[in-house]
Amino acid sequence: MAEDVVKVGTPSLLVHFPNLQRWGTGSKLPLSEFPTQAVKNCVSKWCPKLSEIETISTPSILLCHLLVNVFTGLTTFVFEYDDISSDMIMAVLRYPTSWTTIATYTPRDGFYEDFAEDGVYDDPDHFQSSGWMIQSLLRICYKLKIFNVQQHVMDLDDIEREPWVCTDLEDIAFRIRGLDTRDKIERAILISLISHIA
Repeated sequence: MAEDVVKVGTPSLLVHFPNLQRWGTGSKLPLSEFPTQAVKNCVSKWCPKLSEIETISTPSILLCHLLVNVFTGLTTFVFEYDDISSDMIMAVLRYPTSWTTIATYTPRDGFYEDFAEDGVYDDPDHFQSSGWMIQSLLRICYKLKIFNVQQHVMDLDDIEREPWVCTDLEDIAFRIRGLDTRDKIERAILISLISHIA
């Protein structure tokens, strides 16, 4: 856990990892008990190359706090989709020019049971009504190369409303509501190709 790198009276565990670039970490501490300044000091002093964070079992409010107050210079952020929130999107958008990878995951046994027989992910999307905020990531974070939020269902109308600026996307995953006829699928592919060429 993130707070374990700053045990009082002992050297930070991070002192041994000056070349650390990717860190899988998490915390279940309430925000009021999290040692923000101590973790920030250890990370900036001992891990100056840190650029990728994958969080595990960390409440959304703490994730926002970490993105805004602890980590700097991140390019990759991987987190549990259930933790996505409006505040989380705003925390990511605080540094729109640094992100190359934003990805989510669903950690649980039986993950593959959420796929229908046709191979389509079939879990309900708790953030669908705020999907316009996810669209803002694609319209503002122009260096994105990987955008994987396969649990999210985007409305086709929202996608068509305004072009994305991340024209260097190499890997993208999400579901599209309203893409239910051959004409709509072909139109979506055409729009994607046009916006990529432009």
